[in-house]
Amino acid sequence: MSNLEGSIHAYRSAENAMTLVVLTHGLGATDEAWGSTADALRKHELLAGCDIQTWDYETSKWPVPRILQTAVEARIGRRRQSVRQLGEQLWSKLRVWSSLHDHVVLVGHSMGGLVSASSMVFGFTSSDPRDITIRSKICGLICVASPFGGAALARGLHSTLRPLAHNVQISDMRPKSQQRRQLVQQFSTVVLDRHRVGFHLFRASDDHIVQAGETDSPFDVDQYTIDVLTGGHSDCIHNLDVASDNLIQLARSIDLMRTTRNAKLQEQGVRFYRRRAAGIKEEYDKRLQNVQRNLDVLAWSLTAFREDYGPSLKLWVEAGVAIRLLVVSPHSEAGSTLCRLQDEIEGRGEGDTARDVDAFLDQMHALGLGEYARVIDYHPSVNVFRVDQELLFGPYLAGTVSRNAPTGIVQADHWLFDTLCAHFEWMWNHASAAGPSSSSVS
Repeated sequence: MSNLEGSIHAYRSAENAMTLVVLTHGLGATDEAWGSTADALRKHELLAGCDIQTWDYETSKWPVPRILQTAVEARIGRRRQSVRQLGEQLWSKLRVWSSLHDHVVLVGHSMGGLVSASSMVFGFTSSDPRDITIRSKICGLICVASPFGGAALARGLHSTLRPLAHNVQISDMRPKSQQRRQLVQQFSTVVLDRHRVGFHLFRASDDHIVQAGETDSPFDVDQYTIDVLTGGHSDCIHNLDVASDNLIQLARSIDLMRTTRNAKLQEQGVRFYRRRAAGIKEEYDKRLQNVQRNLDVLAWSLTAFREDYGPSLKLWVEAGVAIRLLVVSPHSEAGSTLCRLQDEIEGRGEGDTARDVDAFLDQMHALGLGEYARVIDYHPSVNVFRVDQELLFGPYLAGTVSRNAPTGIVQADHWLFDTLCAHFEWMWNHASAAGPSSSSVS
């Protein structure tokens, strides 16, 4: 092996060790649906060393007789087994499994693809601070014979057996299921369009369960890649050998999800400016002119923000923008000490920072917007200015006033965006409500 080959092998081994792959089976199956496929993926040269897990959940392809439905639901928790609820359960598993990994790829067979998509919808819309980091690790979703457009077979089963029995999973798979349609719409807009997560569909060449158009019909052609695995609905993924064409396609898709995600992040990068606030005011202006969903700001006193954008705050609130503004408490024991130290570090007059914070809080209450501001008893560490899917940030430096500190801009798809959002969430959750002029309350 040459030095170059050795370096590539070492790099891939390190990447694989940080990669989690989760295989999820479909309706009426168990994790045995994969057979030896999980082991074969572990042995493939592209994935050697990856942590490949199979997730097993309780499912049944047989409807529950209505006369027994209440008793059976009480016994096995059938009410928790809709595709939505299964997705939440899978995301809960990811919170545990992904803790030691940097990359996560989900692979779902049949209904397992919808369950995996549901887990992403749940995780990518969650307000739980734990999920911000997990979202940054998700590389993509690979689905094999998954009926995103609904399955005609499920419609037939549901219609035939409905008078006598009920199965919530079969109901979710119907072409006219509102639950499935809403799930697919959210997955398309939130996960694929907004966060640009990778999406690879596979059909089975001899599938008599899920028809070709039922896998991809809800999506735009630029949202996914589609290929074909040889075999029937179930045997196209069952007991695959490491040298089989189907396994090679799956291994390459998993590897491509990871490398594509890395390439996107590297391409995106972070842009830096030598100044912030007034120094790059046009960068703030053009983002705030189009703010739609979120405005989160963490700073010492928000002096420039108050002067430049204070009158616009009420308009943004009325337009439905979620606003959260954090400043350092000017009068608590810890906060006042921090403000005095900040005056000294920036070379300002004693009490300047506290007076600036008071002026900001007074304005917020004068506008009737006091509930959107909180105070913290911690050093902010970094200035955070999030507008929807972009975030401006920068350090606080000794001997330099805040407006002259360097500032970076990062997009929502970058891991740094999620890291800084997690920092803000922690600060917000540990902040206190603030009254006007110096009267802050817990």
